[in-house]
Amino acid sequence: MRRLTLLLLTTTLAVPVTTLLPTVSPGGARPVPVPAAVHTLPLTGVDARSARTGDNGSVAAAGVRESQPASIPGAGEAVGPGAAVRPTPGTLPPPGVRAAAATLIVLTPQLSASSFSTLGVTWDLPAAPAPRPNPVVVVRTHSGSGWSDWSPLDTEAGGLTDPSAQGVQRAGTEPTWVGPSDGVQVRVERGNGPPPTGLRAELIDPGSSAYDGQVGSAPPASAAAVAQQPVVYSRASWGADESRVRSGPTLMPEIAAAVIHHTTDSTSYSSSQVPGMIRADYAYHLRLGWSDLGYNFLVDRFGRIWEGRRGGITAAVQGAHAGGFNYRTFGVAVIGNYERSTPSWPALGALQRLLAWKLDLAHDDPLGTTVLVAGEYSGARWPAGTSVRVPVIMGHRDVDYTACPGAKLYPWLARIRSGVASLMQAGLFNPSASAASGAYGTAGPTITARTLTTQSWTLSVADCTGPVFATRTGSVSGRGAVSAKWDGRRGAGWANPGVYDLRLDSRSGSGSARPVTASYVVTAPPPGPAPTGNPVQGSGGIVPVTPVRLLDSRTGPALATGPGGRVDVAVTGRGGIPADGTAAVALSVTALCPSAATTLT
Repeated sequence: MRRLTLLLLTTTLAVPVTTLLPTVSPGGARPVPVPAAVHTLPLTGVDARSARTGDNGSVAAAGVRESQPASIPGAGEAVGPGAAVRPTPGTLPPPGVRAAAATLIVLTPQLSASSFSTLGVTWDLPAAPAPRPNPVVVVRTHSGSGWSDWSPLDTEAGGLTDPSAQGVQRAGTEPTWVGPSDGVQVRVERGNGPPPTGLRAELIDPGSSAYDGQVGSAPPASAAAVAQQPVVYSRASWGADESRVRSGPTLMPEIAAAVIHHTTDSTSYSSSQVPGMIRADYAYHLRLGWSDLGYNFLVDRFGRIWEGRRGGITAAVQGAHAGGFNYRTFGVAVIGNYERSTPSWPALGALQRLLAWKLDLAHDDPLGTTVLVAGEYSGARWPAGTSVRVPVIMGHRDVDYTACPGAKLYPWLARIRSGVASLMQAGLFNPSASAASGAYGTAGPTITARTLTTQSWTLSVADCTGPVFATRTGSVSGRGAVSAKWDGRRGAGWANPGVYDLRLDSRSGSGSARPVTASYVVTAPPPGPAPTGNPVQGSGGIVPVTPVRLLDSRTGPALATGPGGRVDVAVTGRGGIPADGTAAVALSVTALCPSAATTLT
């Protein structure tokens, strides 16, 4: 008996992930890890002197408000049994609705601090199902120009669950880039929910590197009709200190949607400040207890795209960017505060190139919708377990109670979707196979996919040795659907049991689509009757014969090679072996393209 270790093949649709990352090699300094310095200030009590002044950061003085998201036809609707479900008690009310009487919890005096450029406020995260605090936080900072105006910090209710986090997670505001500063004053009001505990300000100095000012300028807009991978600046380029990552990435089986964010930072930053801003956000997310930076990608106002969470830019890495809806999505943050500022053309162009490439890898329709299942998160618009239909390209506010990605960026999403579609054009979306396996002697599977434009398609079928032995062709008009069927035959007969590779290619007048691939298993027929006759008894010498091929299932009859199967092969009387008087023969068996590990006797 010999145990054969065979290749295990999946039967799900697959997308190649061997795309090469364009390299970026600025001259001069080399990128080095730059650890950020974080200084924590506990926040307690109300400073009486500050409270008596008119400039004390009150809600009215700071102009705190929240934006109600605009509606999108066909988006944000609960589907299935949970369609009539409303947010559960204890979660945030819709934006714009506040508690009748806000309670002042903390008002610090004007505090001197070590140099910092980014700040945020964090607090203890109560264990579910306890109601989670959602305080109103406003701050001002001191620099060489004096004290700034009071500004609200965008609050993330309950904290964002990081699937890769280990240990205690905290809730907090979004981190905000304020530029080099040496003083801070913080006001915290209760807002909705219970008062927070363990309040503290996180002041972050991202450090600096000679490489910060040398990361290349933005690439030009792509003229290619088919989505190509844009230049993505690596984690090393922004000085990620990889030793601080707490655990490896969580990989998802697929990506179904993109979530657009903004970082709530100032939009007046310089090109050389961007690496430090990303390092500061990275340090702050670690302070929340997360394992890594929450976003999968970041885009700056100069049109550069940056790698966020570690795990590979072509991989389906789960981030911590949209509470309750991190699974099957990836997050892209545009650096800046777009509640107040309009996004730049370079940023919008880079965002479209990134989305076109990433959604093309996943075969997702940029103009379509998808269904996500809400996870546990107090700031989500739907309770856990609700199936929700959302746009494939959506804003953070479409799934959570937040103003993100800002009142000046959110209205651009419709044009972004159209721009992404124009870059993808020749594309195959939402592919599926009618079956993963079928019995010998029956028709094979049908591969279907949606299209954006008029296209011609070709379905090719090959066995595991490589050569294509069957093709089917067709065409589809406009925004339609491809339906390509293999009849299960190989030439004039049925394809023998085994694993077959199917590939659907498509081309429009503007270029070629990323192919769809699938595997299909033809299962074996039942075994035939047991052999008859008595075994030959006797003994004798060994007589060598010239090797001869007795059976080749690639071109001969189908073999019953399924579990428990048996194949009867006539040996005596062939290839120089006597028709009788032979006690034993030596056989060599070669197995090609097995579908699972097995034992052959």
